[in-house]
Amino acid sequence: MPYCPRCRCEYNVGVVECIDCHVPLVAFRPWRRGLFDIDFDELLVPAGALFTLISAAGLYGISTLAQQGQIAEPLGPLIASQPPCLTGFYVVSAILSALILVIALLRWLVFRR
Repeated sequence: MPYCPRCRCEYNVGVVECIDCHVPLVAFRPWRRGLFDIDFDELLVPAGALFTLISAAGLYGISTLAQQGQIAEPLGPLIASQPPCLTGFYVVSAILSALILVIALLRWLVFRR
């Protein structure tokens, strides 16, 4: 039976390419991937979550500084007068981004194939 070298799925005889990974199949099931054997497409979601987490934390910090009066005219009062729902949005997006990063890290460490 042929196997996919990337996802390790087993296929019927006669199939030559993995349906999901689009790579040629091999005759024997490969071993588990190494800890640092990562495809770049696997890094897109964690990289986006990290960018969102940093951006949300920065925007929350700027909002807090503006409310404390530590940012000068003309931007300080404009930022301080933003609706409270935006501050809630910063907090929620930071929490969800951190959760996505934790899930990606656990998936990378524990559930890798």
